[in-house]
Amino acid sequence: MYGAGQAPKAKSNTGLIIGVLVTVLALLIGVIIYMAATRANKPNVTPTTSVQTASPGSTAIRDLAVGTCFDDAAAEATTYAYAWPIDCTAAHDSEVFFTGSLPDGQYPTDDTVQSFVVDHCNPAFEQYVGIPYGESQFRVFYIFADQNGWDAGNHSLVCYVIDPSGNRTSSVKGVAK
Repeated sequence: MYGAGQAPKAKSNTGLIIGVLVTVLALLIGVIIYMAATRANKPNVTPTTSVQTASPGSTAIRDLAVGTCFDDAAAEATTYAYAWPIDCTAAHDSEVFFTGSLPDGQYPTDDTVQSFVVDHCNPAFEQYVGIPYGESQFRVFYIFADQNGWDAGNHSLVCYVIDPSGNRTSSVKGVAK
């Protein structure tokens, strides 16, 4: 009888597993970078609610005019239903540069609103501030009605600029920053 030889070694899957993990990690990093890059020039969205009541000196967000300065924190406290206009020479952090109406129909999806903003607010920003949004130091935000407001007929959209360096005591109109 012959002696039994050693059993053949099982092949190790360690290299394959490491390769798969590295590939998955690389894809995940690529997706994160892509998402960050595509969001870089997209303004921030804030839907308003329609259940707030006005207080003295307030203006409904949908009634703000281009060139109106206000404080974002005060508007945020009303869930962006109202703002208190401030003279642009007084300390403020927000300034309206576009007002318009979203197309009639069903309540808009995020993609619909983003497309509208890119097509309308971005060119208005360049005309108002003096340089394209992608080259600016300012941040753009926009506000539109929540579902209840939309159903009640409020299809307004307000785009406004915030200086991330802090409060301003002048308008951003024509500053080309």
